[in-house]
Amino acid sequence: MKSLSKIVLIASSVLLTSNAIAAQPLTQGQALGQCRALASTQFDNVIKTKVASIKSHRGTFKAKLRVTAENDKGLFLCTIDRNQNTDIVRVDKKAETLAAN
Repeated sequence: MKSLSKIVLIASSVLLTSNAIAAQPLTQGQALGQCRALASTQFDNVIKTKVASIKSHRGTFKAKLRVTAENDKGLFLCTIDRNQNTDIVRVDKKAETLAAN
């Protein structure tokens, strides 16, 4: 059931993003909201999402987010480019351990 709600959340953010492309660029608050939603889908039972840093340069928005769940936590880098393509990558030490396996 939780995976179904995650799929619905991602699908709705993709639809909103595609509609926003035709309208106007995202504000920093909207971009941060999308990044928080994407970061929250990485874990079940998210307790909090904290912004570590925000950078915006030449139409590219980058935010580092610390996500804390009941039994895990991680640092994620969310990037939204000028075409509103969204990417989220785990950048903490646990991500290096997961990639090595």
